[in-house]
Amino acid sequence: MTIAFDLRPIMNGNISGVETYTKNLLCELLKADKKNTYILYTNSHKDISKNLPQYKKKNVIYVNTKIPSRFFNILLRILKWPKIDKLIKKECGIAPDIFFCTDPRQTPLGKAKKITVVHDLCFKHFPEYFSKKSRIWFKYLLNIERELMESAKIIAVSNYTKEDLMRTYKINPKKICVVHEGAGEHLKLKRGSGQILKKYKLPKNYFLMLSTIEPRKNTNNTIKAFKKSKIKNMDLVVAGKQNKKIFSDYKTIKGKNIKYIGFVEEDDKASLIKNAKGFIYLSLFE
Repeated sequence: MTIAFDLRPIMNGNISGVETYTKNLLCELLKADKKNTYILYTNSHKDISKNLPQYKKKNVIYVNTKIPSRFFNILLRILKWPKIDKLIKKECGIAPDIFFCTDPRQTPLGKAKKITVVHDLCFKHFPEYFSKKSRIWFKYLLNIERELMESAKIIAVSNYTKEDLMRTYKINPKKICVVHEGAGEHLKLKRGSGQILKKYKLPKNYFLMLSTIEPRKNTNNTIKAFKKSKIKNMDLVVAGKQNKKIFSDYKTIKGKNIKYIGFVEEDDKASLIKNAKGFIYLSLFE
């Protein structure tokens, strides 16, 4: 069997939830599956090779179509053309049996069966959390209901997301499979965590928030609550960065004992979490 794995979510080199999920899932699939052929699909007229995981395996083929993205997306949205599985066959001579999308996006297909992963429907229920560009994408370019209806199978990362899909889009529950996200190997604590703490100049006692900084993550209300608590000898460390291309602008609160450390490398996260006195995650919708 030939499986086309959609790498369009990671083409731009951003690292957040979906990108991390995409990379880790692909890595684990290739470790476990030696029999099936994997076609790693992207579409970009720019050189994006540095943003893609590099696999030198007999059962892995890279295919990149070089159609200008804006023109490509308009064609996919309005005409449902070109069929991506046919493009892949034209490029490498092999037609995929399955096309696997790690998030919903425009993917018209000919004969291949589509599997789509849905993390949540925040963009549907809270469009104000997203940038103007993202709102245009979700409203005018991405017909998510069509993509879900055309999917042979939908993977939801939680029971809540499954129920939300059923409630919002009236999707048959038999079509939705819940597969919870696992923890990556990089989250196993390694020696030398003291060096990581020095790297980020962390205090001895701290609570940790770790996520993209955007309205949904409720960062400012968490900071307000932390200030009101007046916990002695404790700092609040906020790890993560903003992505204004996707999410709406979010002005964060500054203050005493509030420490922003910005983007955290994947291999550093285990030490940050392990050494924290508590992990705080008060998302408004997840």
